[in-house]
Amino acid sequence: MPALLVPILAQAVALQLGDRTELRVVRDEIRRDLEAETRPRINLELTWPRASLGVGYAPSLRVAPIDSPSTRERSNGLVPQERFSVLHAANGAGAVSFGSGRTTLSLSQSVSWALRNFSQEVFSGGAPSTTAPLAPGQTPPPTQGVPSSTTSSTQVGRTVSRDLHWGGAHSGVAFSRLLSRNHSFGVGLGYDVAGGLGTTARNFYPLIHGPNGSMSVHSTLSRRTQLSSNLSSNYNVSEVSQPTALLQPKPFLVTKSFMIVLRETLAHQISRSFSADVSAGAGYSRNYQPNQPVYGEILPTGTVALKHQTTVGRGTLSTHLSSEISPQVNSFSGTIDWWYSSALNVGWQRGRWATSLGAEGDVSLGSAAGVQYRGLRGWATVAYDLRHGFSAEAGTRAIWEQVNGRYTILPSLVGFVALNWAFAQPL
Repeated sequence: MPALLVPILAQAVALQLGDRTELRVVRDEIRRDLEAETRPRINLELTWPRASLGVGYAPSLRVAPIDSPSTRERSNGLVPQERFSVLHAANGAGAVSFGSGRTTLSLSQSVSWALRNFSQEVFSGGAPSTTAPLAPGQTPPPTQGVPSSTTSSTQVGRTVSRDLHWGGAHSGVAFSRLLSRNHSFGVGLGYDVAGGLGTTARNFYPLIHGPNGSMSVHSTLSRRTQLSSNLSSNYNVSEVSQPTALLQPKPFLVTKSFMIVLRETLAHQISRSFSADVSAGAGYSRNYQPNQPVYGEILPTGTVALKHQTTVGRGTLSTHLSSEISPQVNSFSGTIDWWYSSALNVGWQRGRWATSLGAEGDVSLGSAAGVQYRGLRGWATVAYDLRHGFSAEAGTRAIWEQVNGRYTILPSLVGFVALNWAFAQPL
């Protein structure tokens, strides 16, 4: 079948366009830089009754700094030169499903590539994406040092200020079965690849790959209460660069890690305006490093998430508080670290106005590689819907990050104004 006929035979074709243009001031104890950035994006989706296919592209065009160096920068010997940079992000994803109303088998595949600067993304509020940005008042996902890739594996670690090629891919198969009106069962298998591409990028972020699996049972106990049991596991292989004082290439070290987590989650609608999700369980991690003893440990895992919504000042006030302890793959060492994460977001919306105030933080609780991480991010924004897909936004961001007691991002404050535009059109 000619490839040009595929979009024609699709049941639905949707084109999404958008852009975010931002002017911001980044300030820390040394520098004060004025930056400008625009992030256009395009996404094309084809859907059939049991299949979907999507591709997207999102470049980032940035000029920084666009003003003269400050006196402090000159006195510290830091005189940045004006720089224009273009970064890229592209992805593709497809899925197909089979089965009846009670039993479903689905296959999925996604792949992504990007030329990224993780430090730049932290100051601009997140990685370039082909999908629409979060609406004002929504809680941004935690990044834990490194914005997550499009794969299911979360990788966390230090932030490096340089342009790097980054890639990821996910292959998965999932089976679900409705056992009764109140009970369902699911199992999934997958293989993930994510990390730096090329020798330079892999020196900072190893390419981590490996299989993963999960099994879950979901039960509806009442109209307001659901209980879920989940067992998940990951096996990862990564090639980590050897630390050296000299800028000489060395062979990569192969590091292997394994983790398995069992968790019970209870979701309860306490009232019309208040809900809570609580989970508890245990996880086991095991790290295999060259010339190092095998490192394994068992620790409790759990999450607490509280959501509340009420009417204040003829608008809707939403509050979301979450806290979690869980094992994650450290993208610097390639080992399993245990992390504690917490986030708070308060949003208010009335008519065309929306505001958001929040913060999130991450702390590594243990690491076989001896990498201790601490990071904190905060934001305060106000947005106004200009109609016809346009919206204006202004606010501040606060960021800092430490690895092994040393700042990888100095305590920084960002002030910004932005213009957003989004357009979606069925074809």
